[in-house]
Amino acid sequence: MNSHKTTMLDQLFPLKGASHADVVRYGVDIPMRYSECYAKLADGSIIRLRNARQFIGWAGMNGSRRLLFRDGDTVIELQPGAFGPIDFKQLEGNLTFVARDGSLQDLDSTIH
Repeated sequence: MNSHKTTMLDQLFPLKGASHADVVRYGVDIPMRYSECYAKLADGSIIRLRNARQFIGWAGMNGSRRLLFRDGDTVIELQPGAFGPIDFKQLEGNLTFVARDGSLQDLDSTIH
């Protein structure tokens, strides 16, 4: 991922004690009622978002899973991409996704 993209992710969705530039893989844990996003670093350590509620859920299955994050009205989809191990784009419009609580939600209803 290029430095402009990681800087944007670091500003919108900061991690606890690391930069998105250091992440080799993102994943989802479902420890209790709400799912949590985690990031795995090259040294094997696992870190989380400073604000866990910015992770709103995911779309897709297994290898094609796309993680969704929100900062105000801005929703970002993080996914494996052609420009490196991770790519992202800003989402607008209609998308049904699995929310942190396991329910199915429509993206339009979460940003208005």
